[in-house]
Amino acid sequence: SSAASDVYKRQVGQSSGIRELDEIIGPIEPDPILLMARPKMGKTFGAQKWIANTCIRGGRVAVFSMEMDAPQFTRRVLAGPNSPSIGMRKGDLTNRQMSAVYEAEHNVRNWDISFNPRPALRIQDLEAGVRESARRFGPPDLIIVDHVHLMQYDGPNENLGMAKISAGIKKITKQHKCPVLCLAQL
Repeated sequence: SSAASDVYKRQVGQSSGIRELDEIIGPIEPDPILLMARPKMGKTFGAQKWIANTCIRGGRVAVFSMEMDAPQFTRRVLAGPNSPSIGMRKGDLTNRQMSAVYEAEHNVRNWDISFNPRPALRIQDLEAGVRESARRFGPPDLIIVDHVHLMQYDGPNENLGMAKISAGIKKITKQHKCPVLCLAQL
């Protein structure tokens, strides 16, 4: 039937806005996504690009970070290729870089981002935080967990603890019908 064929013509899931990633994995459905790499390989930069693309489309993002506080996160969001975050921390930006920061600040002013810096986060805390964020600000279109390997776990060993974290994150994706991007260092 034509109704059935229409289902296959519509995109199910969302685009990350990162062309190379979308070409590899296609539209992202409400599932956990684990992005693992060594330090300084671009995990956070990739997540920030996905955050930006979601917000530019009018979406809402909830970020739970066990690594950054609010000022660090703000600097990283405002810093782009023309305004490096190191120069921002030093207060040493060229006029071009400073203009890029002002332009980025103007652009992100209306983005819908809920940022939750929580060291030693447990899966129960993440579930409660996502529920509270959704209740206060509306349902998220994307959830970021930065860095999932720093989460605290309950259980007699690491394998069972990580299994509980994984199951909890899968539960969050299904309850909130959005992807959860989990960053982790190798």
